[in-house]
Parts: sequence; C-alpha cells; structure tokens
Amino acid sequence: MKYLIVLIAFISPSCKEKKTPIDQILEYAEKKYGSNLDGKEIDLKDVFPFRWEEAYIFVGLMDPSVVMEKAGITYDGDIVPDDTELFLFIGEGRILKEYNYQDFRLMFNYKPRGQGFYKIVRDDSRFKIEVLGKDNYSLRKVN
Repeated sequence: MKYLIVLIAFISPSCKEKKTPIDQILEYAEKKYGSNLDGKEIDLKDVFPFRWEEAYIFVGLMDPSVVMEKAGITYDGDIVPDDTELFLFIGEGRILKEYNYQDFRLMFNYKPRGQGFYKIVRDDSRFKIEVLGKDNYSLRKVN
C-alpha cells in the first residue's frame, strides 16, 4: 500500500516541480539566444507548451480568498508566505500547475504595481527581456 500512495503523489498534476517558472523562463531564453538576453523576446506559451489559458502570479501574504476571486477558481491553499510568490497556470477552470517559490531574479513589469497579482493570457503572452544587472531581469509586455 505504501508504494501505491507514493506513486499517486508522484503522478498527481498538483505536485510541485523543482524548477521555478523563473528557472524555466531563463533557461528557455538562454537556450534560444545565448547569454545576451537584453532586448530579446520570448512568448510564454513557448516556454510553457502545455494547454494553459491564463497564468497568475500572486505576491506574498495574498489571502486564498483573493486568489480564488481573481483567478476564478477553487483554491484550497494557505496564505502565500511572505517573501514567496505563487504562480498558477489555469485551464478549463482549474489549476493545471502550481508553484510556490522564492526566486526574484526576474520580475514582470506590465501591470500597475500595488494590485498584488499579475494576470497573463496565453494568447497574449509575449514579453521583452530587459537585463537590469547580473542575474537580475525584467519582462515587459510586448503589444
């Protein structure tokens, strides 16, 4: 019985992945462009090629009720810990992938600050990379 439980936990779609979304974005960009990323464009639907419809990034101390309200889904997680971000991929009205991470090498700069969350739509997910410093990046929305 122990082995069955371990197997179910291993294949569950809500399992946390080891690489953060930031790792995956930067690895994709470096594979595509090499080490000079400044001014290069990426499309998040290429970085994350599964069938997500929307992605949400919630900042630390976000209450689960706000996550549910903004993302329009059922969320049974806890308050997002301080100094942590919650990155959700949503499709068909449910969470497809969930990441809790403390990786602040890259920030999204396309929504006014102070809202506590960012929403990205799959069909409009192109960004330009700006290098701000050593291992410090910004993604700006491309229209």
